[in-house]
Amino acid sequence: AAATDGVAATVGLLRQAINTPDAQGLTAALENLVIVVWAQATNHTFTHHGGPVNASVDRLDDTWAVVPQALPSTAVWQEAVDRLAGVFGVTLPTRQLSGFTVERAGMELARAAAERATAAAALVERLERVGADLGVAAPGGDRLRTARCATDLLNALAGADDDLARVEALAAATIEPSALALGRSIASAADLAARIDATQFDIIRAALALPEGEGLDVELTARLEADEFVTA
Repeated sequence: AAATDGVAATVGLLRQAINTPDAQGLTAALENLVIVVWAQATNHTFTHHGGPVNASVDRLDDTWAVVPQALPSTAVWQEAVDRLAGVFGVTLPTRQLSGFTVERAGMELARAAAERATAAAALVERLERVGADLGVAAPGGDRLRTARCATDLLNALAGADDDLARVEALAAATIEPSALALGRSIASAADLAARIDATQFDIIRAALALPEGEGLDVELTARLEADEFVTA
């Protein structure tokens, strides 16, 4: 059971249970293995002060709590697993729905949101500003639409309270124009924003005003609006 007399279970309590009534003579690593396998088999996960921890055979602190892992529906899970691979390039050890795999997916999504959300938002701001400043890009361009979808997804993941909520947010997110395009936008956002910052727009504005600059606005629009999966 995950609790005893109303007291939430901890790794330490489970370790005591293994050695009751008699000590089993297991090493700490073997005790950890027993506990981790039990947790995976019974859809439990480990937390510390309410937050997720990366439990393993090598590290399983006695103070960590052991709590039931809520699961999404099978349909939501399958969609989330496909999107986890397609958007973020993360393949789980197994597609089987369990507390262990939901926890792994949630941790990967939390890491992606923490590492990528700021850059994704910066790219949206740069594309909106440059397009408006030069008057060359419509707001519905594929690149900007993809960047906005990326920001919406990462913000939803960052705002989710737990692993289950992150999995459900991924499955429910709008993916435009494709998972591959969205993933590339997220992965390249920091580089693209930096390249925009380094562009000498005064020269471009001057070129647009010249007779020889006829058609340049069409090329700029095409580049700013291009699908992220087609044009870097």
